Amino acid sequence: MPRLLPAIVTAAVLAVPASAQAAFFPAEVVDGSPDVVSVGDVDLSRDGNGLVGYLRNDGGAKHAFVARFVDGAFQGPERVDGGTTADTSQVVVAASDSGRLAIAYVNEGRLWTMVKPKDATGFAAPTIVAEGGISNPSIDMSINGATYVSWTQNGDVRVARANRDTPQFVPLPSPVDVDVARDAGSGDRKASRVVVSADGTALVVWGEDGADGRTHVYARRLFELRLSTAPQDLTLNDVDGVSAGGADNAEVDIEDDSSFAQVTFRQNTANGPRVVMRRLLGSTFDPHVAADGGGFALRARIDLTGRGEGLVATALAGGETAGSSIFNNKFNMFTKVGAGQAIDPRSVAAIGENEDGGVMWMQGTADNAEVRGQYWNNIEKPEPEPQAAISSAPVDVNGGLDAAASRAGDIAVVFVQGKNGDRRLVAGIFDKPPNRNAGYTTQKPRRLSKLRWAPSLNLFGPVRYRVLVDDKPIAETAAQELILQPGQVPDGEHRWQIVAIDRRNQETISRSRLLRVDNTPPSLRIGLKKKKRVLTVTAKGGDPDGAFPTGLDRILVDFGDGKLLPMGRKATKRYARLGTYVVRVKAVDKAGNETVQQRSVKIG
Repeated sequence: MPRLLPAIVTAAVLAVPASAQAAFFPAEVVDGSPDVVSVGDVDLSRDGNGLVGYLRNDGGAKHAFVARFVDGAFQGPERVDGGTTADTSQVVVAASDSGRLAIAYVNEGRLWTMVKPKDATGFAAPTIVAEGGISNPSIDMSINGATYVSWTQNGDVRVARANRDTPQFVPLPSPVDVDVARDAGSGDRKASRVVVSADGTALVVWGEDGADGRTHVYARRLFELRLSTAPQDLTLNDVDGVSAGGADNAEVDIEDDSSFAQVTFRQNTANGPRVVMRRLLGSTFDPHVAADGGGFALRARIDLTGRGEGLVATALAGGETAGSSIFNNKFNMFTKVGAGQAIDPRSVAAIGENEDGGVMWMQGTADNAEVRGQYWNNIEKPEPEPQAAISSAPVDVNGGLDAAASRAGDIAVVFVQGKNGDRRLVAGIFDKPPNRNAGYTTQKPRRLSKLRWAPSLNLFGPVRYRVLVDDKPIAETAAQELILQPGQVPDGEHRWQIVAIDRRNQETISRSRLLRVDNTPPSLRIGLKKKKRVLTVTAKGGDPDGAFPTGLDRILVDFGDGKLLPMGRKATKRYARLGTYVVRVKAVDKAGNETVQQRSVKIG
């Protein structure tokens, strides 16, 4: 963090409220235009920055817009499909650390992509990756910036890749389909999803018509521009002893290690639709586990950390939502979190690298729906917090719902709320308070000119710091140090703390730390006695009355030749030359304070 000049605020105008708790902050406006149509996709990098892609009516047609998420807040809308008057559809986005962003959208049957290179201020010009019969794009980016986009083109699933340092996508020469003669990726239920591991290896899942008359869910690994020769059919023949039909609604996420991933999908059975999950282990998949608690379900959204821990949000039949955790590769704690209603809950999950995250969903009726969320602390031993309302007005149930998390478990939940002229794109934010920091300034007695402390981690925006001395605020600053004014902290023993405050006025206070201050110079008395060319200097120093007693450290004398020499109670020098000399005596206490006295003496 760049060093800033401290902004001093007098104690008279400072207050010390109780520390705030982390919470969902409802419905911050992202785009207040009533012409907003729907959310496409939202993504955050691990460092907490990212973007949302959405559709908005503009000039008589639907167009692709994005709003970047920077320092904990969404920025203004940006139209990204300029130059076209036709409808745009299905905008998707991806984000990585260092500011690399990517967008894909469909316009006039063409797949367009745009990339903002890392550290660049804006996006490169849009380019056409494929054209003719395009639908259902999906995009993802590794933590190092390697980017893949998948899409459906005339009944085939295809993929393109961009290197981490380029904006250009190169299509793979062949479709990923198992049988290119059969329909793959068409419609919402068979749409592909692509995810990328830390090493730049990807995994794509999709639905494809099978020779047996069923829809199958397949998974295939991608090695740069090469396809794995061993695509995997994840479709089941039975679920818990009940015969199974077709499979669809595949979702996927991958670990940093490309050997491991989790896929969820709907498996239709003779008794009704189930949602199951299968784990990629190397080149094969483990047996399935139920992700629906044994009941009927529509789909499940999954989000993993780089180590494979995760959260699953399952949309159950009847409009209920369930949340579950994955820890040590085990599916745990299936918990219903949303009330059953007559709408699709569009359940989503988001988790940070610290293994904190949330499950979000819609509930209510088509005319009066709301977005709710439940935060989960520590999925090793899940401690779900109470459910919270995120929306502040009726929600458009067809306007989409998506969420993403930073590595610290902060979450942005994006949806459309309001009607007619009050319609707008909004984001509910789960913003964790700043991390507790610690003071650097020594606890040893010392002369004090400034206080220093460690920065407080807060990915969703800047932090300011309130300095407390003996429980009283003395200043606020955006820096990690405070230059003290004379007398601002008097001599003596004190306790001091730092209150870290984020952009939403959440506060975290540091542990109390001892401060021993001695800013009072030592007392010093000197005497000079001359006999011919011999000069004797006597000195006595110590702590003055009322000073914090750190004690005298040393006394030094300069007989006029520029050399400071240690002395006890007295020191003697024989001068070789006649002349006038300036004798300086310096007393230094154990806190580093100094007192200097000098006398002129004539020799000869």
